[in-house]
Amino acid sequence: MMNFILLFFYLQTAINPELVKYIESAQKSIQEANFIEAHNSIDKGIELDPNNHILFYWEGYTYMNEGKLDLAIESLTKSILINDRFAEAYNTRGLCYGYNDEVELALTDFDRAIIIDSKFVEAYINRGSSLIGKNEIELAMGDLNEALKISPNNGSAFFHRGRVFQRQEKWNNAINDFQKAIKNDFINKESLYELGNSLFQNKEYEKAIQSYTVAIQFDPNHHRAINNRALSYDKIGKKNLAEIDRQKLREIAGVNFQEYKDIKYSTFASKNKDVILMLPNGWHRSNFDEPNENEETFEISVYKKDEEKPLGARAKVRVSKNMGERFQVSGPDALIEFWKGSNGKNTKDYHDYAIASQKIKTIGNKKVTIFNTKRQVNKGDLPIASVEFVAADEDTLIVIYFECPVTQFNYYQTIFEKSINEIKFQ
Repeated sequence: MMNFILLFFYLQTAINPELVKYIESAQKSIQEANFIEAHNSIDKGIELDPNNHILFYWEGYTYMNEGKLDLAIESLTKSILINDRFAEAYNTRGLCYGYNDEVELALTDFDRAIIIDSKFVEAYINRGSSLIGKNEIELAMGDLNEALKISPNNGSAFFHRGRVFQRQEKWNNAINDFQKAIKNDFINKESLYELGNSLFQNKEYEKAIQSYTVAIQFDPNHHRAINNRALSYDKIGKKNLAEIDRQKLREIAGVNFQEYKDIKYSTFASKNKDVILMLPNGWHRSNFDEPNENEETFEISVYKKDEEKPLGARAKVRVSKNMGERFQVSGPDALIEFWKGSNGKNTKDYHDYAIASQKIKTIGNKKVTIFNTKRQVNKGDLPIASVEFVAADEDTLIVIYFECPVTQFNYYQTIFEKSINEIKFQ
């Protein structure tokens, strides 16, 4: 998900005073998170004027704040169809596309907003943030510099430009911009967290701890800030304080480190029993997509899929069949090399991806390669330890990622190894 600002503005239009009353009522309700009342006000306005682009804009804006992104896009599109010069509608629809991870559609809408209004600061910031997500750093820098030229004290623009400097590993510049963001009222847990990350990379560990601590005051369950504060304590030799933070992480994660002898195991299988796993009782299975004759992807995790928790231990499973017909690749060796190539493309832009060890074995008619890896997608992300299990026969590829935060791997490694040793194939 991209980092965006929310835009509150008051539209100066010559419209029916009664419509203004409904719009102002909707705005007030949105700010109070009373979305039912906001929709009531907007619906009354649309009954009065069903072709008013501003009312459909606020309907879409309300849906966006509710997290109903498809409905938001639908309403904002209605607003644009009524008035295709309405820059705010393009900008807000771009936010919705961004939240849906439809980055190209988001960029197209931000482009259009800027064409209509070349001084639209928020659209430059949002486009810059999208470009950071695509790793188009120079273009992002250009947009954020333009935003600061228009609005020299814009805290959000400083924050996102700080993110660009992080990508460039210009830590002093990043620190300076995050401090300016905070000074200009963009003070929140993320600005403080990213300031802490930049100070950490600059080896200013005491200051990093101070910044993480304030971020944690904003959000006592900010697991990334707690994790990185623990790393900072490690750097200055305060192992006891680091362990207190790691204990807090375990509490947040709801991790119950049972004695291995007390753990009971359950069976988890793919739809056609192509692969059967043993993992602890109480872990939860969730499918990513509806299984079909070619593909099945599912996850078995310590958390339910919809739980708002930091990353815990899990096994992500993908079964791919008919590989010869679909990809013109067949045979165990060729399929494992095919996976290695795909995995290399997926991880090439990670901040850190390292293979610690590799083992090759045979289970039944499957050739199996097992990699112990560590990854960190972006600087400041929680480092993840993974056992990547890749099995192949003539025409089927099965990949299982047994993974957890690095700080928990010493515990879960034994469970992962037991599961691997007891894997069964159809």
